[in-house]
Amino acid sequence: GESQSRVLVSVKSDHKEALIKMAQNHQVPFYQIGKVSGTGLVMGDKIKVEVEELSRIYQEALPGRLNS
Repeated sequence: GESQSRVLVSVKSDHKEALIKMAQNHQVPFYQIGKVSGTGLVMGDKIKVEVEELSRIYQEALPGRLNS
């Protein structure tokens, strides 16, 4: 069967409360799992990835799957 979708959203800190309110208004669960700071994404003390690397992974994901 199919599982529920998950979405990673990044917003400027001054838009965070509006995003939370929107999620709550639509009964969509919301969890803050990390923070983009400087040039990287940090999730606790386990994950630290440069934004440039995340962008490369995103841009290559679909073409990589279609060509395999």
